[in-house]
Amino acid sequence: MNYRIEKGYVHAFVKSKLNGSCITFPKISVGATENAILAATLANGKTTLKNCAIEPEIKKDLTNFLNKAGASIRWIGKRTVEINGVKKLKKISYSVMGDRIECGTFCVAAAISQGNLKIKGFDPKLINTELNLLKKVGAKIKIEQNLISIIGPKKIKNIKFIKTREYDGFPTDLQAQFMSLLCKATGKSIISDKTLSIGTTGQKELHFGTNGTKWVKITESGFLDFQKLSINGQQGTAGQYIRNTGNGGIEWATLDSRNSFGKITVGGTSLNSGSVGDTFTIAGGSNITLTPDSSNNTLTIAATQPNVFQNVAVSGQSTISADASADTFNFVAGTGIQITTDASTDTMTITNTVTAAQAADAVFKTLAVSGQSNVIASSATDTLSLAAGDGISISTNDSSKEINYRVDALPRLSKEGVLSFTNADGTTNQLPLRNFFINQSTSLPVNGGGSQVGQSTRALRMLKSDGSTFKFMVMPANSAGDGLVFTYTKADGNTVTKDITMVA
Repeated sequence: MNYRIEKGYVHAFVKSKLNGSCITFPKISVGATENAILAATLANGKTTLKNCAIEPEIKKDLTNFLNKAGASIRWIGKRTVEINGVKKLKKISYSVMGDRIECGTFCVAAAISQGNLKIKGFDPKLINTELNLLKKVGAKIKIEQNLISIIGPKKIKNIKFIKTREYDGFPTDLQAQFMSLLCKATGKSIISDKTLSIGTTGQKELHFGTNGTKWVKITESGFLDFQKLSINGQQGTAGQYIRNTGNGGIEWATLDSRNSFGKITVGGTSLNSGSVGDTFTIAGGSNITLTPDSSNNTLTIAATQPNVFQNVAVSGQSTISADASADTFNFVAGTGIQITTDASTDTMTITNTVTAAQAADAVFKTLAVSGQSNVIASSATDTLSLAAGDGISISTNDSSKEINYRVDALPRLSKEGVLSFTNADGTTNQLPLRNFFINQSTSLPVNGGGSQVGQSTRALRMLKSDGSTFKFMVMPANSAGDGLVFTYTKADGNTVTKDITMVA
């Protein structure tokens, strides 16, 4: 590839196509990573890029866009990407992700103004660092899936020190917004964007020392090697290291005497640190929420699965308790019950298998009378008692399973009206209709007297429901076959006439 630089612009060109190669960026750069990925997509062969920028706009959005268009891009490490060149890309339709800086700017604006803001359609994990800093100043933040709710504090707290760095650190593009926010804080805050770089031009190493003695050496690969080094007039001892004091200086420090693991094993899989800059990332699975707190150096792991019952209790029965996470609550079908499960629809069907003939002992739980309160059985041992009112008698017969009701009140018109009949002699009688049977008499006492009605005399007997005589009417007959005419008047006013033939 040939190139030239003119007026701050790089002009690069090749005669045919680019060839894949392995490239390690000396410095993490968003623009360099993006351009290298784009170039490698259509280059010949495989390209491996190391020490890449991992902003979500690159590792997520750009990668997804190019792969959808036909590219072959695969991230094989935190900052390492592998690209297999393709001959061409296809036309696609694609929606880019939300702007992190724009979302962060709105959040800062809400914090400054004591506002109440909701931002929808944006993944909160993409600005986790910024949201944690806003919590430090006192903002109330609620995070849900693709939703950020923020309420600005009445009193803004200061932040002692903020250092801009590459993702997933604090972005330089939000430095000005946070500076405005911290201007209203109650204490001193420091925001730093300084990066110290030491290097040489055309040299493999950079040496520091006196009289030709190489006391400190910075190698080409960036490692610091020193024989003698004094900081603030002190020379470090064995086991000490150099650290940032947090106020712009450096100092000697001693490592904590804490054990550390070279690898982490989960199940049969080991997670090994491949380099000093490797980061161990904890990812939340299904129904798991991870909440890091950088101010307290804590990580809260919370389960978000729906609430479940540990105990199942049935009145009068032993309580079933889950005493292990692998416990299974089993449903057992009793007599007349069938249980059917369907794993595809996550349903369980409980079916009554008792036939109509088997259900002859079914009972009603609720008895309703129009205009009256319902009578409801509250237990299996409840008894329904039938009480006789005025003029009513109730008798039961256990052998025949019968309940008989009798009206003991004086004759009175029922809803059926009156019965009119014409005697053989032409006279007319009327009787109020009640729940009685009409029966032809034979030789029976007349009206409770001693005289008998013989076969030559016809009579009409009104019977009560218990079979006793209510009313006895003698109707002379000249001969067998003489008839009676009954006129029956209903409550609705309609009249029914019936002819009754008297038989000897």
